[in-house]
Amino acid sequence: MPTTTSYDGDNHRTGSRTEETTYSGSEVTKRSTQTRGPDDKVTGTTTTETNSDGTQTITTTSGNNKRVVEIGEETEGETSGSLDSPARDAMDDIKTHNYPIAPWALG
Repeated sequence: MPTTTSYDGDNHRTGSRTEETTYSGSEVTKRSTQTRGPDDKVTGTTTTETNSDGTQTITTTSGNNKRVVEIGEETEGETSGSLDSPARDAMDDIKTHNYPIAPWALG
């Protein structure tokens, strides 16, 4: 568990960060990061767990707030056979047109 400690310009401790990685063979199954304030109290944690089926659960805690995100099977590099993407088409359309800027958007 490597820990990185941060200091300000006057060499006062400002906090620390501890990272832990768990493996199953050569595969990463869990990554955890914990941050602590200058008083060494935990200020936040982030844990990413990867299941054997490729799904992930990311849990983030900051103070009393907890957020859990579940991600489906990783499909990086895979396609469903169709290259149609409404989002990509919309972005390409925006990039190729010279749309006027609304006066209210200029501040």
